[in-house]
Amino acid sequence: MSEREQIHHYLKDLSKYLSRLDKLSADEVIREIESHILDALEIQEQNGQQSDAQAVLDGFGEPRELANQYVEHMLKGTPPPRGFK
Repeated sequence: MSEREQIHHYLKDLSKYLSRLDKLSADEVIREIESHILDALEIQEQNGQQSDAQAVLDGFGEPRELANQYVEHMLKGTPPPRGFK
């Protein structure tokens, strides 16, 4: 599976678990996560490393858990997932 496919699959799973949010909020979360993923890959390359999407995605944790943290943050005011706005 290519890096692009790995990222797409992760974001698709994340989107599924954000279904308790309205579409606008869920889309905002997806855009934020995608931006963080692409930034992390760029940093790897700037540091002379080969980009490793799976390592980056593993660092974000399981899509279901990340989505649950965002849902709790947006609906109940809990702190956002560590490292995110």
